[in-house]
Amino acid sequence: MYTKKVSPQNTTDKDDSSEGKVEFLNKGRTVKLLADSSHHAYCFITQNPSAGGKILKKMVKMVWGVPYKGNPDFLHYAKNSLTIEDAHFLRDWGSVSSAGGSEKVCFVETHTLTSESQNALLKLFESAPKKTRFVLIIPSEDALLPTLYSRLMVSFLETEAESGISIDSFLSSTIAERGKMLKKIIEEKNKAEAQTFLDLLEKKLYKREHDGSLPDNSEDAEFDNFACSLPVIKKINADQRSSVKSILEHVIHFAPFINSEKKE
Repeated sequence: MYTKKVSPQNTTDKDDSSEGKVEFLNKGRTVKLLADSSHHAYCFITQNPSAGGKILKKMVKMVWGVPYKGNPDFLHYAKNSLTIEDAHFLRDWGSVSSAGGSEKVCFVETHTLTSESQNALLKLFESAPKKTRFVLIIPSEDALLPTLYSRLMVSFLETEAESGISIDSFLSSTIAERGKMLKKIIEEKNKAEAQTFLDLLEKKLYKREHDGSLPDNSEDAEFDNFACSLPVIKKINADQRSSVKSILEHVIHFAPFINSEKKE
């Protein structure tokens, strides 16, 4: 199977269902991608996998005709980190025949995947059982090994990431204050929350750099060096073997200080 990357479009759609309001881009492209029946393994990159999963459930029901409520052939498998044991469970689930003889769909919602789990999923995603489809929902493509990435139809679904930490407050705080903000994530070694925080930080710095709102008190070289390093930092965090503490302590000390006041 080849990989097809679908870039976000500039139009915005909104879902105002009772399950939560989800704002996202490229709805039309996503529907078109799902309508292509020649594939059985998809990957959607979204900053908020939980919100992305909610809207994708509705789109799968609309495009594939597969209900997600009360359907034994629909599995929503959500884990912060996918291990090889999870991969074996998914393999076994996929090998069981459909309860009603219809199509089976599995949503795999995660923030990180171990290398072992990805290697175990290779054959499953490449040659899924008949009438079985897998939809992987993750916050960053950096989490994927190239070998697994090549087995997936990849698209980007724009949703708003959620974090209890104000990025503006973080950037304008002292090192000690930043440490307090990230203390819980560090103590819990929560890679999923760390990745969400890094995604939001990267988005904020990009916006500041390109919308003319970067204050005069930030050093250009310092800003550029750190902004350029963020994709690498995110990729390191996506590696299950890396240390959340070391990564976030680096961010605490080297993220540029930017007060919350914009340039006039």
